[in-house]
Amino acid sequence: MIGELKNRIDLQSPTDTEDGSGGYSTAYVSAGSAWAEIKTPRAATVNAAGGIASELMREVKIRFRPAVQVGWRVTAGASTYEVMHVYPVDREWTMMLCKDLQR
Repeated sequence: MIGELKNRIDLQSPTDTEDGSGGYSTAYVSAGSAWAEIKTPRAATVNAAGGIASELMREVKIRFRPAVQVGWRVTAGASTYEVMHVYPVDREWTMMLCKDLQR
C-alpha cells in the first residue's frame, strides 16, 4: 500500500482576510503535507456560462486525516485541486474527490 502513495501533496485550508474595503478575500494556507495516491482523472461534461465545458475530477488518497474538509485545496507540483467531497475509509485512509483547477 505504501508504494501507491508516491505523490507529495500540500493540503491547504481557506482563511478569510479583510480586504481593507469592508469585505473579505479568501487565501489558502498550508495545513500540512502528506504522501498521496492521485488517480487518473475522470472527465465530465457540464454546462457553464451558456456553453458546454469539461471538468476533470481526481480521487486523492492519503493516510487518515480527519481534519480535511470540503473547500480545502490540494497542490501537487504545479497542479491545484479543490476538495469537493471527503470520506474516511476504515479510519485508515482519507479519500478526497477533487476538481482540477488548472485552466
